[in-house]
Amino acid sequence: MPADSPITETVALEERSQWLAHGLATLPFEQRATLELAYFVGHSCEEIAAIMDCPVNTVKARMFQARIKLRNLLPKTAGFGDARQIAERLS
Repeated sequence: MPADSPITETVALEERSQWLAHGLATLPFEQRATLELAYFVGHSCEEIAAIMDCPVNTVKARMFQARIKLRNLLPKTAGFGDARQIAERLS
C-alpha cells in the first residue's frame, strides 16, 4: 500500500485523533472543556466565559495551562521523549 494512499491517510488521521483524545483526557475538566469549546465547537473566549460562568481571563489562563500540559505530554505519548528531542530529530 503506497504511503500516500487514502487508507494510509485515514489510518494516520485516526491515530492522531486517538493520540489527541488521550492527551485531552489527562487534563482537568475545566481545561479540557475550555479547549473543546474553543477548538472543536468554535466559541470565543467571551462565549466560553459565559458558558462556564467565569471571567474571560480565567478562560485564557485555562487555555494557556492546558496547551502547556499538552505540549509536554503529547510528545511523550507519541514515543518522542521531550520537546528538545523532537527539535533535534527535525533539524
